[in-house]
Amino acid sequence: MMLFSPVGGNTPYEDLIKDSGFDTDVYVILPGYSHDGAALQDKADIVVNLVSEPDRGMDTIDASLELVDQLSLPIINHPSRIAVTNREEIARLLADVPAAVMPVTDLVKPADLIAAAEAGKLPAMPVIVRQSGFHGGERMELVSGEAELLGFAKDAGEHALYLTRYVDYSSADGHFRKYRFIFVNDEILPYHLAIGDVWKVHHASTRMAELEWMRQEEETFLNHPDQVFGERQMAALDEIRRRVGLDYFGIDCALDRHGNVVIFEVNATMLIHLHNEGFEYKNPHVYRIKRAFEAMLEARAKKN
Repeated sequence: MMLFSPVGGNTPYEDLIKDSGFDTDVYVILPGYSHDGAALQDKADIVVNLVSEPDRGMDTIDASLELVDQLSLPIINHPSRIAVTNREEIARLLADVPAAVMPVTDLVKPADLIAAAEAGKLPAMPVIVRQSGFHGGERMELVSGEAELLGFAKDAGEHALYLTRYVDYSSADGHFRKYRFIFVNDEILPYHLAIGDVWKVHHASTRMAELEWMRQEEETFLNHPDQVFGERQMAALDEIRRRVGLDYFGIDCALDRHGNVVIFEVNATMLIHLHNEGFEYKNPHVYRIKRAFEAMLEARAKKN
């Protein structure tokens, strides 16, 4: 049974469960609605909580928590572990991970940011500013001046903002490389490498579809991640896995020129998909993640 909220952010699940060897029912979670756990107890062997975006409303996560507390079933991604994955809390949680760089991140109200400017207490520039609850580079900019930052704050209205210290993660060749791993139980599995010409890198907006060398580099990374992330870097990822404590989640990260893991984002809203036209070499790795997910469900269900 998968718990899904139509009013909050969820773990993308369509391709994760497609053609899998288990039956899935989706149960809709609504804040303010009284959910009857007793009526659901015999409907499933295991529960997967998909409600995973703290910035879209903790009331929905609280509703998911209220329901799972009524169930004596194994829970994947327990709602009690989701709140810590907002960007500010993750930055604090992972601030001292060895061999990693976790940029300081603060959640602020636009009005407070404007007041800070009037008091001459703005953060050091440059800084990445984004509206909370958005992903994929939407409503996010790198700003280097007061006027630019305040303009972003005024446009945000009442929407809370994250301010993140900018870390230059460009490679020696001038390109920017962003790696995504998916954590499934105790496994750390590569999902993709996006290579861009500018600091804001997202796979779909790069030139990877037209440049063969970029695709070859991604394929090599997927087949041999240990050639890029050595023992030191994998130990950092494993420490992140341990601290976050979720069963299924992802990380977007880079490597700086000292070999440290630069952490961008860690949460359970990471997308995996099988729509990889032109990048078919990615599919075996998506299926590997799917198999690991299915094996985790089976093992947890059998323990119950």
